Amino acid sequence: MTIISNAMTTLTFNLTLMTAVIASGCGASDALVITGISAKGAVLPGTVSATCASGTGTATVQSNGSYRVEVVNGSGPCLLALTPSGGGNTLFSVTTGTGSSVVANITPLTNMFVQSFLLGLGGATSGKSSPTEWFAQPAAKSLLSNTTAVANLVTNNFLPALDSLPGVTVPSGLGTTFLDTAFTPQPGDTQDNFLEALSTGPNAVFNSSTLQPAPVVSTTIVTAAEAAPDVPTETTGGSFVSGGGN
Repeated sequence: MTIISNAMTTLTFNLTLMTAVIASGCGASDALVITGISAKGAVLPGTVSATCASGTGTATVQSNGSYRVEVVNGSGPCLLALTPSGGGNTLFSVTTGTGSSVVANITPLTNMFVQSFLLGLGGATSGKSSPTEWFAQPAAKSLLSNTTAVANLVTNNFLPALDSLPGVTVPSGLGTTFLDTAFTPQPGDTQDNFLEALSTGPNAVFNSSTLQPAPVVSTTIVTAAEAAPDVPTETTGGSFVSGGGN
């Protein structure tokens, strides 16, 4: 009887362990995974917080600038906020689409895209003073879920406005890669070189200390956002709620 009892105890333990492993595996597979680079040219250390359409998560930026956030049972799109290690202004970025594995860089350029361009859009997403307030609107999440609409706004409105600034030349083919394609924060990398160029020289777009855009730059980007065409961001009863400016 002792042998049978020990065998049953062992079997019960093994079954419990297997159940825990399977449950753990299922949880991981259901997680939304967000990766990217935090940099201003050089690496920007700090803590990344993700607030998603469903779920939240945090991660620490690694020494090479990379980060990885897992949002258990999460779904995108997401608003990302970087709190720099040494203090200073929070920098923002966004994910687009609703995939389970997405890339979102966090840089002064993504921050300007969020704070000046997205907040400058008219229509259903207008009238909000902070990225958090803006993202809380259903129309904002719906817009970010539409990768084609975001790509068109970047290519046709945001980047041309940036390119119009004195001393700025947007790299050919940049598109949405500044948002959704990881890069190496070292000299020689196209994105890294562009970030460095935007924060140095007499025509610097960003303040090298605060990493925020100069007022005249913000005005130019907001004006471009206000002039952006309407885009469908949400369907309610068959009608579109617009996220553009006209």
